Order: sequence, then C-alpha cells, then structure tokens
Amino acid sequence: MSESLPGVQALQFHACVQLCPLTATQAEAQAALAAAEADRSSRAEAQGMSEALRLESERRARVFNNAVKAAVGKVQRELEAERDELQVGAE
Repeated sequence: MSESLPGVQALQFHACVQLCPLTATQAEAQAALAAAEADRSSRAEAQGMSEALRLESERRARVFNNAVKAAVGKVQRELEAERDELQVGAE
C-alpha cells in the first residue's frame, strides 16, 4: 500500500504507522496521569474535610466541657448557699 504513495506521503504514512502505538501509549499515560491527579485531589479534599471535622469535634468538646464546668459550678454555689443558710439557722 505504501509503495503506491509518492515519496513524502509514503514517509508520512510510515511515520504515522510507527507513531500510532506511541500515541495510544501516550493516551494511556495521560489517562493514568489524569486518574492519579484526580486521586490526589480526592485525597487532599478528604484530608481537608477530615481536618475540618477534627477541629469541629475539638470545638464541640470544649463547648461541652465548659457547659459541664458551668453547671457543676452553679450546683456547687447553690449547695454552698444552702449549707450557709442551714448553719446560720442552727446557730
């Protein structure tokens, strides 16, 4: 088939035939690269979300602990006030 083509066209044909597998390999490499980049991007996004969740969890723990401390402090003050009233009444 290439013998019927004139000189330059025959060279172009042979170059194309030789490059076609390379082009397919390049396409596979580009697809693998794109998949790897998408995977890296997904992992980075997941890590960012994980970090945000960790920070939110720490914030909620602080809020909860502060609420518990405030409630215990209030009950303690009430009990101390009641104790003081009982001591005054007993005297």
